[in-house]
Amino acid sequence: PAQPGRQEQPRAHLRVAGIVRQGGDAGIPRRSRARGLEGRRHERRDPARAEERRKEVERRRSLTGHKVSLDGVHVLVVEDDEDSRKLLATMLTQYGAQVSSAASAKDAFSLFCEKLPDVVISDIGMPDEDGYDLIQKIRGLSDKKGGLTPAIALTGYATRKDRERSLASGYQLHIAKPIEQSQLVSAISSLLKK
Repeated sequence: PAQPGRQEQPRAHLRVAGIVRQGGDAGIPRRSRARGLEGRRHERRDPARAEERRKEVERRRSLTGHKVSLDGVHVLVVEDDEDSRKLLATMLTQYGAQVSSAASAKDAFSLFCEKLPDVVISDIGMPDEDGYDLIQKIRGLSDKKGGLTPAIALTGYATRKDRERSLASGYQLHIAKPIEQSQLVSAISSLLKK
């Protein structure tokens, strides 16, 4: 019922950015209600939760006894899946690495020759040329042109045979996906110390 002196608002005015303000679902986006994900969408955007996650990352870093840093390290990430490529780049830049990325072995080899990274992290299974083709091209270069650059095969191919093939083709490490951020950073750090 309308209060005296106030007009009833049309229902359309009660919707704000897809949020329905009525009944027991007040404030829950329609898509979330339909999928049964009440409140999860907003949880991801909560600055307090983001700060908690940042503190958890710092806590995990401190558990290793020292803070691993990739400051000044140039990493070439080769991954055909865009989301995975972006995630890897974000993970590494959080530790101070400078990241170049490529979606194919062909683009990666061009970037490699142009920028001479400190480390290469490459997926194996890619269309056209795969990670094995890429590492063979890199290993075919002279030392001065980066032929001995440390490389990590980061791949979904996780059998013992796949690992052996990666190492035999020229990668120093073979790491199966998915990978924890700290594990990847430690692997890079260990390669650079050798």
